[in-house]
Amino acid sequence: MISKVKLGLIFISSIITSLTLQKLGLLESIELQWYDLANSSSPQYRAPITIVTFDEEDIKKYNWPLNDELLSQAINTIKKQDPIAIGMDIYRNTPVPPGTNQLNQTFTNTPNLIGIEKVIGSGVDGKIPPPLLLKKKQQVAAVDIPVDADEKIRRGLLFPYAQDEPNLPSLSLALAFKYLEKQNISPQANKDGWMILGKQTFLPFKSSDGGYAVANDGSYQIIIDYRTQFNQISLTRVIENKDLPPNTFQDRLVMIGAFAPSLNDIHSTPKGRISGVEIQAQMTAQIIDLALGKRNQLTFIPEPLEILFLITITAASQVVICLYMNRFFQTLGLLVISISPILLVALVSYLAFIWSIWLPIVSVIISLILVNFLTALSWQFSSLKQAAKTHKSLQEKYARELQVIKSQIADREGITLMGQIVNSIALEIENPLAFITNLSTIYQQKIQDNAVDIDELYQGLSSIEKYADNILTTIQEILKLGQINNFKPEEFNLHHLIQECLNVVDTSEIEMEVNLDRRTETIVGDREMLATILNNLIRNAIEALSEISSPTIVIASRWESENIKIEIIDNGSTIPSQDVKKIFNIFYTTKPNNKGLGLWIASEYAKVMKGKIEVESQFNTYTKFTILLAPN
Repeated sequence: MISKVKLGLIFISSIITSLTLQKLGLLESIELQWYDLANSSSPQYRAPITIVTFDEEDIKKYNWPLNDELLSQAINTIKKQDPIAIGMDIYRNTPVPPGTNQLNQTFTNTPNLIGIEKVIGSGVDGKIPPPLLLKKKQQVAAVDIPVDADEKIRRGLLFPYAQDEPNLPSLSLALAFKYLEKQNISPQANKDGWMILGKQTFLPFKSSDGGYAVANDGSYQIIIDYRTQFNQISLTRVIENKDLPPNTFQDRLVMIGAFAPSLNDIHSTPKGRISGVEIQAQMTAQIIDLALGKRNQLTFIPEPLEILFLITITAASQVVICLYMNRFFQTLGLLVISISPILLVALVSYLAFIWSIWLPIVSVIISLILVNFLTALSWQFSSLKQAAKTHKSLQEKYARELQVIKSQIADREGITLMGQIVNSIALEIENPLAFITNLSTIYQQKIQDNAVDIDELYQGLSSIEKYADNILTTIQEILKLGQINNFKPEEFNLHHLIQECLNVVDTSEIEMEVNLDRRTETIVGDREMLATILNNLIRNAIEALSEISSPTIVIASRWESENIKIEIIDNGSTIPSQDVKKIFNIFYTTKPNNKGLGLWIASEYAKVMKGKIEVESQFNTYTKFTILLAPN
């Protein structure tokens, strides 16, 4: 039995540790990843918005920048169908002949056209002025957007609060104003000066809202709800006025913007990598729906309630652990009891998100992990004198039950991936728990024989703590595997991705040889998954070179047999032939302090991308990993 004082210390230390990590911003990136996952799996909306896109094919046909004549022709074609407003998400601060006079005439005769400018910035990424004619007619808006630390865009600006233009709205808000004006809805202000549109008061984002801890909350920001789908039509069809139904743009908002990766207006978001005009369209649709009461603004619970939720869940979990410790003090039972509140918290947070409430959970999960495992370990150590034989019996009983579970799982056809993971987790923490039990038996006997040494006892406690940390690390790594089936195909530059992966590792003492086939420059697939595969294989190659005097890594790509082939070759320590078939197994590793997850994740990601990873290793010569991907 653990004393109440010790239970209280474990509880308080778990709470303080998790809150400290949250306040320091160390949990922010994980919270934002959870937000991305919840956002991408939530219900989708439709919007009265059509996006006129120009991609690489349009650029090949018309060149870039698009000349004034063609831009004027596109705007006039749209204008003929009487749209509510046209948002031109194209910088046009200087003329692009021919057709400059024609475009100026179009600007003059199109009162529902909105141009753009960039009002915040310095240096290379500085301000960009709007078209002068549209500026004089007050038909311009800002397209500035804040970016999170992980280079993703999750927040948008309603007003950028530029010093020289404090009342300039964002492009998304300006277009929403035009649409809502048709609904007889105009902006008002509440007593605190915040904007009211229809049924919604737009409260500004604060730096610690939701999962954020240290975000910049300057200007008038809101969280972007990436859950809207849009109609799209190519610029070529608009310019050529080809096969356009008469109601393509009628009574709709129309936005013109770049989809071509070469124009550098593609950004990372919770929805994947999308264009800047899509981000503005997402905000426009969100503002309109909020004003009309079709969806709710994302809200955040006050910080005192967040802390109360953390304390309540942590206390309840510790009570459950104490109540059922004797009955379930086996590896699998303890694992189920420890993970159950974590899964419950994740479910509550997701349901809250469905109801437009962002409930931070990472600090709660950290607190649960700490309190559950520290309580369990303290309980076992405190029971050394009374339960040495019981512990041994429970361990033997668990071993038998574990063997039965393994047999049952092995006999089932169509075993699921989650079943494999749970079985592997049980194996991964079995040895540490066995060590803890055996060590407790030894010290029980020494205590009974009055032969215990304090220093030796502290050393034993340190060993128990180390193995408990191994268990905790395993659970934390397993929590990162939630997106393994979240496949999001997109077109991206493979050569740029490989260079990005090399930029984040130290190759200063390694001779690097990169041979990339130009035919593999642009591919279709899940960019983030492939980045994970490449990062794992490159780091694996670097680790293999630690004891090599002349380390070399070769990275090559090419087309072969209708497949895209990427090879990573190193001349470091090779893989024994008996281990080659095992290296992609979960938790299998030949390296100390390595959990054996990297190559398994890489292999699973490759399968999701309809590909595979092959390995070839020649003793004392080289090791080659080959990624084979379908071209899609």
